[in-house]
Amino acid sequence: MPVKLPPPLASYLRDQTYAMLAQDTTDGAVLIVKMPSADIEDCRGRLPIYVVYQVHKTEYGPLARLVLVVYMKVRMPFEDIEEQTSIVMETFFNPADPQQLADLKDLTSRDQLRVLFYNDDLEHVLSKRVTQSHREELDSLADTVLRLFLEMSLNMFDFDKAKAIVIAENPIGVSDGAADL
Repeated sequence: MPVKLPPPLASYLRDQTYAMLAQDTTDGAVLIVKMPSADIEDCRGRLPIYVVYQVHKTEYGPLARLVLVVYMKVRMPFEDIEEQTSIVMETFFNPADPQQLADLKDLTSRDQLRVLFYNDDLEHVLSKRVTQSHREELDSLADTVLRLFLEMSLNMFDFDKAKAIVIAENPIGVSDGAADL
């Protein structure tokens, strides 16, 4: 059953080609993924999907990052071959935002991560459930980020600067300087 986006979220996503973020629903937190329809079509069926949660501590404060990697086979136009490729997306969680912390805690508490895919017209066209491993480590992830946040000088906290550092120092797919869970 298609899930309609709340108007403020739809407004935000309208101008994004690719986006991923956590969203609270009446049934708990889900990952919302927006991407072009052609990429969504390549995500259909049984595919390997890798999820990693990371805790990063920067001079501007801690944050959590969720990286989602979808491995797929793409048929090359006018050729009878398939090529292995992947789509890698990330989202960040701000420990100063109670809703984002609650979403992180909810996502990490589930055996399966629920991912809802939306196309360019913001139509919900695909849902996936991804089994999450390392359940024991995930249970304390939100608490770890919050503890690190509360241990720092709060006037130094700047989520946007912390996120920029993490993106610059840890490109998607590289985990040096982070705790992978």
